[in-house]
Amino acid sequence: MTGAIPVRASVGQRLLVAARFIVFGIGGLWLLMISCLGMIDVNVRGERWASPFLLAPLGLVGAFAILFGVREWRRWAYLWVFVSIPIGILVTALADSKEMGVVAFATPIVVSYALVKLYYRRRDGRQAQQLASHGPDLPQNAGPQ
Repeated sequence: MTGAIPVRASVGQRLLVAARFIVFGIGGLWLLMISCLGMIDVNVRGERWASPFLLAPLGLVGAFAILFGVREWRRWAYLWVFVSIPIGILVTALADSKEMGVVAFATPIVVSYALVKLYYRRRDGRQAQQLASHGPDLPQNAGPQ
């Protein structure tokens, strides 16, 4: 039986993954939240402490940093989940009651996460099916000559 042999990560590798998550994952979340709160202040309260032309790229950089920090780089559909966080905060700021605000905050995030997971599950299943039907691209007589 051939399969991937699980390799135990060394302590250094684990520390590197933890540092990557803290710096990029949490740091990116902070950038995204700062951007989002700045946009809410501009759109809801009319206050302006930063330019939207600065806040929008800041939020995008934060979303890409989160993607890198949680080791999902090149899975670009997850950007929809991160972009749904500011949408949830904006809807919460516009909500009338506290209970409605919690539901309004969580709904876009949960829905976008479920749709992205479904997308990747289908895509990965399709790729696995194609690999199984075509088989590995090895020559027929790959044995010793």
